[in-house]
Amino acid sequence: MSDMKRHGLIMVGILVTVIALNLIFPSFFHGLGDRLAAALEGVRSWRNNG
Repeated sequence: MSDMKRHGLIMVGILVTVIALNLIFPSFFHGLGDRLAAALEGVRSWRNNG
């Protein structure tokens, strides 16, 4: 149970950090988000074809 709680705290911490950075550097994250979305689409199509 403590491992799950620790994992949850880590995920929340990462999420808060990402949101904070997103507010500070919106243009940087806009480009990063586009690249991430393109990568996810590539992985999704690769898994569907495979």
